[in-house]
Amino acid sequence: MKPFNLNLTGLNRFSKGRDSARVEEQKDKNTAKGASFLEFGRWKRIAGLFLAAFLLLAGVQSFTACDLLGAKSDDSIVGEWKSPANDGYRIKYDATIDVYRIEYFDTYGFDFKGIVVSEYTTRFTAKEGFIVFKVTEKGSSPLLELEVGKYSVVRWEDFTGDTIMMGIAWKNGGMNEGMDTPQQAALEYTVENGYFAGLAYSTGYQRQ
Repeated sequence: MKPFNLNLTGLNRFSKGRDSARVEEQKDKNTAKGASFLEFGRWKRIAGLFLAAFLLLAGVQSFTACDLLGAKSDDSIVGEWKSPANDGYRIKYDATIDVYRIEYFDTYGFDFKGIVVSEYTTRFTAKEGFIVFKVTEKGSSPLLELEVGKYSVVRWEDFTGDTIMMGIAWKNGGMNEGMDTPQQAALEYTVENGYFAGLAYSTGYQRQ
């Protein structure tokens, strides 16, 4: 009987080939998993950026809308102010025509309303400043010299957040009826020209 001769060389070659194929297959799977993970991470980062941008935009829009509509705020004169004598001012934003409006109210017929000319008006967050406005309505008092269609100025001082001094441009013998243009009003109605002296005797206004 011939001795049994096992061909180990062939088996070894087969085994090595099979193991190599498995290794390559596993590498392909790992590569695919890695690519999928990287792709998922990339889209996750993009989604995060979009969410952050959306939240930031929403926050800015919310703050802006609140400020323009005249919500009470300690750093802006926008709102309603009233004195112990129950006269006062209202400054508010009119979104329908994208302007600020100013109104003075009292019980003696000296009331008036106007549209603020922003280009010539001090920022509403300042401690003191001027509001240039076009007169749109006026009260019934014959002593009120303002004329509808003219431009005048309201000055404020000592703004603290909850209290303020405020008054319309006036002086004895002055151009108290208003000026034809906002530029003329800004130049004429100044402290240096003798207007607003009455602010020294004002009791001031309280935020409502």
